[in-house]
Amino acid sequence: MKLNQNQKLIYRVACVVTHEDRILLHRGEMDSFYALPGGSVEFGETSTEALKREMREELSATVESGPLLWVVENFFEYLGHQCHEIGLYYRVNFSGESQRYAHLDEFEGTESNFIKDRTFKLYFKWFGVKELCDADIRPAFFKAALLELPRQTQVITNREDTKARATGLQL
Repeated sequence: MKLNQNQKLIYRVACVVTHEDRILLHRGEMDSFYALPGGSVEFGETSTEALKREMREELSATVESGPLLWVVENFFEYLGHQCHEIGLYYRVNFSGESQRYAHLDEFEGTESNFIKDRTFKLYFKWFGVKELCDADIRPAFFKAALLELPRQTQVITNREDTKARATGLQL
């Protein structure tokens, strides 16, 4: 498979963390939208290993992986690139001392090695169910999907019509 310079194939894993009818989302410091926390799976790593590593790297948090909720084939544009993302979304709980995050409304983490070995801030925020409708969430179908989590794994193909907005970054 050959991709041109403005095409990206992404294997991503993300977590759905809930606490008292709230959902945890995050956004990068240059992004105008929120997403479920997670990141890229590294070669040779299982998706659940990647999920635990990402939360450790971004928040120094320990998590327990639960059931796989969604497998999402997502097509979108980001920073001038056409992206084709395969995303696995797991139900996750904070464990041990990391449960402290459940009692904060907003907090910061960091992302490194994402863009040319640069470290940048991540802003985490708990959203009440009613707030999800007004939030800019990507992929956008999560505004509705997060209101009632599936009992069985769902496979979804999603094509975003709008460009993800970020400033000052290049892939």
